[in-house]
Amino acid sequence: MGRPASDADKRMLKAGVELLCKGGFDAVDVRSVCRRAEANPGLFHYYFRTKRSFMDQAMGMAYESFFDALEKAASSKSDPRERLEETLVTLGKMARANRALLGSLTRSAKGKPTTAGEDVVRQLTRFSGLLEQLVSACAPRQDLNRGVINLSLVEAAIAAPLLWSALDRILGDAGRPPRLESATLEANAFSEEAIRARVKAAIENFFQKT
Repeated sequence: MGRPASDADKRMLKAGVELLCKGGFDAVDVRSVCRRAEANPGLFHYYFRTKRSFMDQAMGMAYESFFDALEKAASSKSDPRERLEETLVTLGKMARANRALLGSLTRSAKGKPTTAGEDVVRQLTRFSGLLEQLVSACAPRQDLNRGVINLSLVEAAIAAPLLWSALDRILGDAGRPPRLESATLEANAFSEEAIRARVKAAIENFFQKT
């Protein structure tokens, strides 16, 4: 049987990535993907066979997009410390924009071993390598505890978006007190300026100790 002459598979993958980033794993089902992609549901199983296979491919696309943005940030400045800052701020902005997916990935990584959880570990290892290169460029002659440094810097970038994800899950959209409404959070504690301030403080703290 020949391949259908359409780009439905690409549209469905694009739709899957958009749904993942907006709503996390719970937002992705065959009907929602096909509706968003304007594709016949029968084609979903033709191209991907199973939802798990589809999710693997959609997550792969999302990871590559995220890592491309991080690598671009890592080469955007000439000063090593500025490159480190831009990379971490970019990570924080991506975590904020995709906080539902961040929450899903965190829960998956903490739960029973799954493909998604394994992918989280794999991508964290990949990002850790990039971060170590940036930190080494800032302090090439220092004997550093890379694990502690990486954890503290990443925490500065994504802790607030991860908290926001938890609040979204616990409170939902209804009945939020004014201080915890999404617009208020985005304008204050979880703004780009706030993420950058936390990243700057974490970097300064690190270099004061070296």
